[in-house]
Amino acid sequence: MTMTRVRRALWGGWLWCLPGLLAASTLLPSLPLEQALARFEEYSGFAGFYRAELVRGRHSAEAVLEGEPVRELAVLLNGTGLHAEFTDDRRYVLSPRTAGAPSPVVPPSAPQAGFQARLQQAVVDALCGDRMAAPGNYRLALALHIGAGGVIDAVHLLGSSGQPARDHRIRALLQQLRLSDMPARTQAPFVVLITPSAVPPCDPSDPVSGSLK
Repeated sequence: MTMTRVRRALWGGWLWCLPGLLAASTLLPSLPLEQALARFEEYSGFAGFYRAELVRGRHSAEAVLEGEPVRELAVLLNGTGLHAEFTDDRRYVLSPRTAGAPSPVVPPSAPQAGFQARLQQAVVDALCGDRMAAPGNYRLALALHIGAGGVIDAVHLLGSSGQPARDHRIRALLQQLRLSDMPARTQAPFVVLITPSAVPPCDPSDPVSGSLK
């Protein structure tokens, strides 16, 4: 792992950027997209998740970074053919833009953001009940397809946690989840990010819940 002003690591073919902070606004020139996103994330405090090969050979558009990161990310991605979708107010997943996508950047609506936060917690709770799958020391992005009755009917791991046996266990655990208070949008998958933490998110005194309250 190399450490720069933005700490970057390649896990299972996926590139993670963990943000630092800069105080002043700045002009971000057109750069190789990987470099531009690293500088954007350092400035904004946002964290991006994307496949390393997805940004290879692409260049960003010039953007002025002045404290409006959602708009500035849209400007930066202009012309790249890529699409950023936020999983919460500071983290996003980058993917190829598909026909009909309304804009290069899609912040979550308020109801969807609330559901996303509850979904994130339900996933963490479910994984905390298993010693192998418990979060805290690995990175992983998950695309969860939610079917009728709020049941997760498909779990796609976007990369690997670093251990195939753990990947298999995570998939099995999450396909048992039943969710409630679903938002209107359920056709597209919901993306959940699991990240390392200096403070483990699992409290052994808390009972594990298999449903989203």
